[in-house]
Amino acid sequence: MNEQEASLIIAHICSAVKYLHKNGYVHRNLRPETILFESETALSDIKIVDFLSCLETKDVKEEDALFSTLITSDPGFRAPELLLSKKNYDTKVDVWSCGAILYNMITGIPPFLEKDLESTVEMIKTGKMSCAYPNYE
Repeated sequence: MNEQEASLIIAHICSAVKYLHKNGYVHRNLRPETILFESETALSDIKIVDFLSCLETKDVKEEDALFSTLITSDPGFRAPELLLSKKNYDTKVDVWSCGAILYNMITGIPPFLEKDLESTVEMIKTGKMSCAYPNYE
């Protein structure tokens, strides 16, 4: 998608995430599949879904068995803090995910796309994008 459309969409996403944070929640599992549009235009209102992994900010430090299973399923848009430690993160993990979603909207590919799950997790933990994609050689 073009940058203008992406900027309109990410502004709506960030506004929704800001609302969550203002009300004391961290989503922890933002990814393109959790963003729904009311219509097919970039100006459409959006809805964030999939609150299975959402926690009140005050509860972030507690052990969370459900999230432990969710985090290993599709780490592509998760912040390194979530992969390094289940207890040492805050609302900034959602901001990271917003950046990853924006990257995906503009390039058409996730920022960390490796041949297997373990390699993808390692790239996210180090914060190094391979940038070895066919569209950008």
